Amino acid sequence: MRLSNPCAVLVFGAIALGFAKVVPADVLKLQQDCSTESPCTCSSDLASILKEIHVPNSLHASCPARQLPGPTNPVLVSIGPGTFNLTNTDYPYCQSLSSISFKGAGKIATTLTGGGFSTQLPSAYNAFFAPFAVAIEECSNVEFQDLTIQQTGTVKSGVLFEGDGGSQWTNVRISVNDAFGTGWGDNGNTSTASSLHYWFDDEIDVKQTGGAAGSGLYTEGASHRIYGSKFVYQGLSTGGAAYGALWLYGSFDVRVHGSRIAALTQSTTNYTRAVFLGGGFSPPCANATLTTEGSEIEGVAPANATYGAGGIFNACNTGSAMNLQIQGTYFNVSGGATPFRVFDSRVNSPYSLGSGSNPRTVGTNWSVKGMDTFVETDCSATLCNHNNLGAASHLLTFDPGCTNSDSDHGPWYDTVTQKCRGL
Repeated sequence: MRLSNPCAVLVFGAIALGFAKVVPADVLKLQQDCSTESPCTCSSDLASILKEIHVPNSLHASCPARQLPGPTNPVLVSIGPGTFNLTNTDYPYCQSLSSISFKGAGKIATTLTGGGFSTQLPSAYNAFFAPFAVAIEECSNVEFQDLTIQQTGTVKSGVLFEGDGGSQWTNVRISVNDAFGTGWGDNGNTSTASSLHYWFDDEIDVKQTGGAAGSGLYTEGASHRIYGSKFVYQGLSTGGAAYGALWLYGSFDVRVHGSRIAALTQSTTNYTRAVFLGGGFSPPCANATLTTEGSEIEGVAPANATYGAGGIFNACNTGSAMNLQIQGTYFNVSGGATPFRVFDSRVNSPYSLGSGSNPRTVGTNWSVKGMDTFVETDCSATLCNHNNLGAASHLLTFDPGCTNSDSDHGPWYDTVTQKCRGL
């Protein structure tokens, strides 16, 4: 039923400048109590609403004719407070449609759960992460806003997006508590970034509760624009592997602005990586792009972990053409035998560790030669072996070749003395 309420309007995609024709939305309501609403457009059953989206007039055949969602007939599903459990997977949230919005009453007030969707397209890892609470297949202009998606029971993961299209997520929390799961998984054309997804003020919160592995956001050949969001993977077992709060495969194009990407684990025998690129069964990372600006990348593991905690680990094929630009981003990495900030010289990540009397103690795999800098402020003839300048400040750069430098403070090259520090 087409409503005449001028306030019932959908706006899809990013912010548009200029003037555009406003198309009134066809409104469906998912509420705990529909006694005061029209039975043609309201239900307390999530499965019935999803069927109504794909099969108009399935709620009541005698109601005025409705149309399938599309650019000229956007559909808004207005969701009230409460927890709504999807009890079957007859219909995904969207399949081969466009212009659908699911708007809740807030992340605390509205929760979508249940489901149990499997993958329909070939995927390196999404089949392992299945089943998912939410599935979207070959859809464009799909929007979720002001709600929580909660994985429960035998469902392992949060959201699955398959194929081409795009989506927008605003003030959404995706919560997963499972031994092997992911908050988000997408797959499509791994040779080109075939779908585009926007994130505004969102949370992905994954708690790995068993002994397996998991990730926060997993993508195969998709584009993501992430603004002001928090993607956090927490490993709560001593043996689980954090394959990244961001785990990126294929020809991904991911750009992170003003966000926190964190992997925090209790694992003592496996990996802790905030950002993981590629992997053992990955498609080539040809023409892949990752950029971060004004963000935080955090990888923290126990001090006695076998493997060091990591910031960004690039395991993509060495012949892959990549654009990896990490600018204006704060790193907090600690724990394990040999923690590292950046692994692989293709990650362009100039980084300042500040200044002081001694540089941070790091191992030879901490970063890439010349990428990290530190200003030592108390150099003298005794401390820095430089007789000409006396007390002065020296710029140090990270150099894994400085294996004979000061054993307390690791591989640093002194650009003033033109020697490894301590020699």
